[in-house]
Amino acid sequence: MGRSAIASGHVYFILAEGAESFVKIGYTWQCPWSRAIDLAVGCPLPLRVIGLIAAPKSKENELHDAYRRLHVRGEWFRWRGPIIALLNSLPEPNTAAFHEGRVPKLGASCVECRTELERLRSRTSRWGWRDLERKVSANP
Repeated sequence: MGRSAIASGHVYFILAEGAESFVKIGYTWQCPWSRAIDLAVGCPLPLRVIGLIAAPKSKENELHDAYRRLHVRGEWFRWRGPIIALLNSLPEPNTAAFHEGRVPKLGASCVECRTELERLRSRTSRWGWRDLERKVSANP
């Protein structure tokens, strides 16, 4: 069974706020806050994670199709009524709840991920840490 058939990831919504606002509808098996930080490097607008849906990858495609008339480019959509209504129906994303019990990706840019990696590193012997690094690196 391929990864896309498993509901282990999240559809995320990242808002780029400006005179005209846009929302990125993407999918990740990792931390959406790290994704927002990575995207911010090339974006002139402030970015923030505004929604998460635990779902298989196919959900991302469904949403892209549903909002195709608001499509701008790539995975970016205009921040308009139908998308705003969907986001208003979702609970506010909680970074602490999202990270609970997850092993973060090495090199993640999210503060929660880096904090958890340091916590794991401080509680793991040097050799155990190398084993953990291999395990985490093999789990993209």
